[in-house]
Amino acid sequence: MKKLLITTLTCLMVLGISTTARAVLLPLGGSFLPTGVASPGAAGVPLYTTTVNYLTSSGKALGIFTQNVRNSTGNAGWIVYEYLFSSSNASTTDIIRLSSIDFGNFAINADAIGVSVAPLAITRDSFGSTVGANYLLHPNNTTNLLWFEVNSPYIGLGHSYIQNGGQADIVTWCPVIPEPTSMALLGLGVLGLFGLRKKIA
Repeated sequence: MKKLLITTLTCLMVLGISTTARAVLLPLGGSFLPTGVASPGAAGVPLYTTTVNYLTSSGKALGIFTQNVRNSTGNAGWIVYEYLFSSSNASTTDIIRLSSIDFGNFAINADAIGVSVAPLAITRDSFGSTVGANYLLHPNNTTNLLWFEVNSPYIGLGHSYIQNGGQADIVTWCPVIPEPTSMALLGLGVLGLFGLRKKIA
């Protein structure tokens, strides 16, 4: 049996098939338990970092929230959005959810990794635009690293919400679909560069 397992693993490696854990593709209306796959952006320098002190509208939970945005090292043109937050010892209720909106209908891989408090479930709503995770984060604790890998290279501003009955609204980064005007201007710029190059030659 052991010899068969070794032979199978060797064949998979020779054929180029990964034998390591893979992130979960998060479908519309889907949810799953985290499996501990590392962020595909972890090796890269953050493109953007947001760190803020938050206080929920109920006044019962406060802490520090951090989001990092990185290029994916696994999929060219994909962007990774990473989330980490704490609940301070001054909080008097548990954090039950983190939600990020404006994620559109992009393909999204997701997971969470680390030894701190893991999500109870990683979720996406049926419209596809809101992603997040359910928690039971007690005061004086920190979440592990939650991440979403998105197949859009375009980044804009959106909102994230830390919820405990009340909520804290935090301006964060999110994937965007470029406006037609922006794409037209980009096309004109490329044509202009091509014309200038031709003229110089």
